[in-house]
Amino acid sequence: MPEGDTIHKVARVVSKELDDSPLKNCLIRGVYGSERLAGSRVIKVEAVGKHMLLHFDRDLLLRVHLGMKGSWHRYPPGARWKRSRSQAAVVLETESTVLVCFNALDIEVIPTPQRKWHRQLSNLGPDLLGQEEPDWGFVWSRAARLHKSEDFLGEVLLDQRVAAGIGNVYKSELAFMGALGNDAFRPGERGYCPWTPLGEVPQEELVGMFRRARILLQANLGGWWRTTTVDRRKVPAPRKGNLFVYGRADEACRRCGETVAVDFQGLQNRVTYWCPACQGDRRPQAVRVLH
Repeated sequence: MPEGDTIHKVARVVSKELDDSPLKNCLIRGVYGSERLAGSRVIKVEAVGKHMLLHFDRDLLLRVHLGMKGSWHRYPPGARWKRSRSQAAVVLETESTVLVCFNALDIEVIPTPQRKWHRQLSNLGPDLLGQEEPDWGFVWSRAARLHKSEDFLGEVLLDQRVAAGIGNVYKSELAFMGALGNDAFRPGERGYCPWTPLGEVPQEELVGMFRRARILLQANLGGWWRTTTVDRRKVPAPRKGNLFVYGRADEACRRCGETVAVDFQGLQNRVTYWCPACQGDRRPQAVRVLH
């Protein structure tokens, strides 16, 4: 599932391509009469956490959540698509471009005034890529209110109701790197196993991980591979790799040299990477038996 930085980057591209131009054709799967939006304009494209919101000049809002398999593609008018039209969830065509969203997890059109009451949008925590820095005390209070002390750290970090924008990559990296120190790209002295109960993570440590997440997300809005080991805004791509643990199962930990592990966490079975030597192995025994 795309991380918040990916959605923000895609939103910029979609906004630039549409450029407030009138739509020649519009198709939104499952939305009766969406073709009647031809002639309208998309006046704003907004990323909120993992949701993309396209604002039409008819006081309508298109919400797109890509999920695991969704992606946006752009084609010149009249060009042959590289994917089946049956996979198209959204088609937006202007005089100069055709934007197609394939295989989106969730799409819907809602009246713009109803946004404040929308079940998913209204329940989102602060966007970690929002223009204003979140109130970190508010983020902590949401985590404490929405989760029990026995809930696992990895699931809390992923919970978009606490703070929006963290996906599987950042979840694993943040648990490994720990709370923010003087350098957002340098792991702290202490990391946490993703299966650590929330009640065992001090408030300042959890808030520090969300603060680190905001900096890492901001640093990865450029046109490079997502990187947590160095700040790509300042230095070239690292020779030793872009990430500390994510995607590195059975490879050597960059901190201690022991082997990075992988398992699946939560009801949605999200892939999770960590170093048992650095972070410990707090998985419930039943999980260990199953894997």
